[in-house]
Amino acid sequence: MTRIRAAHLAAVGGAAAVANARTAWRERRGVWLRIEDEVGRVGVGEASPLPGFGDDDLDRATHALRQMDWIGREVPAARSEAFAACTSIESPSARFAAETALSDLAARAWGEPLWRFWGGTGEPVLLSALVELEGALEAAKRAAARGIVAVKLKIGRPGRAAEEDLTVGALRAALPELELRLDANGALALDCARARLAELSRHRVTWIEEPVAPSDLPALLPAPLPVALDESLPGLGAEALAALVERRAVAALVCKPALLGGASRGLALGLLAGRSAVPVVVTHLFDGPIALAAAAHLALALSGGQPGPGRAHGLDRHAALFAYPPLELPMLCAASISALPAPGLGVHLPEGIAWQVLS
Repeated sequence: MTRIRAAHLAAVGGAAAVANARTAWRERRGVWLRIEDEVGRVGVGEASPLPGFGDDDLDRATHALRQMDWIGREVPAARSEAFAACTSIESPSARFAAETALSDLAARAWGEPLWRFWGGTGEPVLLSALVELEGALEAAKRAAARGIVAVKLKIGRPGRAAEEDLTVGALRAALPELELRLDANGALALDCARARLAELSRHRVTWIEEPVAPSDLPALLPAPLPVALDESLPGLGAEALAALVERRAVAALVCKPALLGGASRGLALGLLAGRSAVPVVVTHLFDGPIALAAAAHLALALSGGQPGPGRAHGLDRHAALFAYPPLELPMLCAASISALPAPGLGVHLPEGIAWQVLS
């Protein structure tokens, strides 16, 4: 097996306009990692931690990637080797970047796509789309017209509960076949959450992600509306999470690989949830295109071609992509992720990136 002979980092990102129920971000920034083996094959990864979301940040991620002993390392022969090489990285987004780059390089060396290197079956998987409160109905109709089967609406903004509930009702009335998901990002107060969820349950909502703060979640379960776990996942111990999954106390696990710490953590979630038929859906942190492509390959590796309610992944193109250098993502189709046969990640880096050498 060949060895890594070069490693580089590049700062990427710029102005953006994205938001959840609690916070708006006016820029998205990250770093791209590029490693090269002795015969010129290249693997890439991305670390773009979202400020205020978890305890990761860009300085921490960059420092972690600079500390890795890249040069002279053997190119992994299997995903287990690629993942094992990154276990000491404490920054979740940096671990995601390193796992992706090593796996990308290894998959290219073997001539197989990354989704197969990570254990996927090759069947396409479905996409869900994120719609904003303003113009939600029109956006959902456009999404449905291109074949999207599920949409997610952020709720929990102060003083806008009535508007949010009316919007949910309008979505259900106009698009009765569309799967409807909600995400509160922990914004609902525990003392009113149960009544609010009971009201929303009238509209056949598939689930609500993180309705209350993680510390309040045990007091809310079982809830009037199925609950999915998202940003609370990193803080849950393995035993606590296994107990929730095994007794079907949660409706789904939402995997953000840049928050959890890479594809290895996502695949581990899949193994845990699969025993109880709890869906694992992959989504993003308004990442750049390399991280989004890696998340799409992870969705293919996890899903095994099992469409249906609760199986659509939140990896539709998003507004923050415009902050990053342009990069084609051919696996992201109008309403699905296609398992393309191109080796590795299947992306081509644009020209003009200012790479810095890692010693």
